[in-house]
Amino acid sequence: MLSTESTRKLVKLLPLLASDQDGEVAGAARAIRRALAADNLDLHDLARILAGRAEGGARPEEPSEAKPHDSRRPTASEGSRSDRRSEARFRKVLQAGKIVLPNGGVLDCKVRNRSESGALLQLASLSGVPDQFVLQIPSTAEMFAVEIVWRGDHEIGVFRI
Repeated sequence: MLSTESTRKLVKLLPLLASDQDGEVAGAARAIRRALAADNLDLHDLARILAGRAEGGARPEEPSEAKPHDSRRPTASEGSRSDRRSEARFRKVLQAGKIVLPNGGVLDCKVRNRSESGALLQLASLSGVPDQFVLQIPSTAEMFAVEIVWRGDHEIGVFRI
């Protein structure tokens, strides 16, 4: 059975598979597999669940913030396909951030952009950055748990968990 928490994560992760950024697609696929594994499921199980929904079968409880898929094409003012998100992107260029590691260590980072559900972080090195951590924004006194959905050479995309 797919838990409500895993369903919420999948609702956020599945649209990332449509990105034009290969690293974002690969990271989303890995995060989807981790979310499914938390419920002792795999991609084959997800396909069976979706097939059951398509045939009108029983549906697990839907997360309250799930939104219907917007299948329309973006207008010129909305930007490219890779820039579409479920909520507006807020640009906070070079805002200082801190990655709080599970062992209590701290890594400095720069927050390049943010939305309500995630952020793009820039680091000198990705060495030692775990898949899940606490992101701290000292200038706004915010702290929240995040999970990496994609990795680049010196950047990571994270979403709130």
